[in-house]
Amino acid sequence: YLSSNYKDIFSKGDGGRSVHQFDKLPDESSLNGKILSSVVKIWDDYYHDINHGLDKSDLVDNIIFEWRNTLPYDKNYRNVHPDSAAKIMSVVYYISSHGVGTTLLERVKEGEPMIVRKTIEWKPNRAFIFVRKGGDVGATYHKAENDIPHERFTMNLAICSKVDKKAYRERFRRKNERNKEK
Repeated sequence: YLSSNYKDIFSKGDGGRSVHQFDKLPDESSLNGKILSSVVKIWDDYYHDINHGLDKSDLVDNIIFEWRNTLPYDKNYRNVHPDSAAKIMSVVYYISSHGVGTTLLERVKEGEPMIVRKTIEWKPNRAFIFVRKGGDVGATYHKAENDIPHERFTMNLAICSKVDKKAYRERFRRKNERNKEK
């Protein structure tokens, strides 16, 4: 679906971030509709093969569609982080001709430092998929360090569940209180 005109697509308002209900996706005649339907196909074909944790397939609610342009030597996305609790599965497409891949990390034992499991090499038109696994030990952590003099364009899609925001904020508040006690 994508070609060398990705910057034009991004700048004409088809870029940015949008959220689509899983059961009400745009028509496949549009670029967004084609991309979103391909993500649903990836979900249908691969989720159960790559998910090794709790099956959350019955919780699917929406797809977040985001074009991301990371500037050269950007400091914003270099921190190691897990996906948010609402994300069930993520698909990242490498778009630009230059970029730095994504590093996947894991904490094997509580209190131990994380280890690098794999760095997905940057290649234009490559996609990689991962399922969010929560918690601390064994969770899915990742980072992208764009330490080169080129913009890093990606198209990120996440299949998400509904999140009880009140319960999520309460868990976050309790976690912060525990951290303050330490």
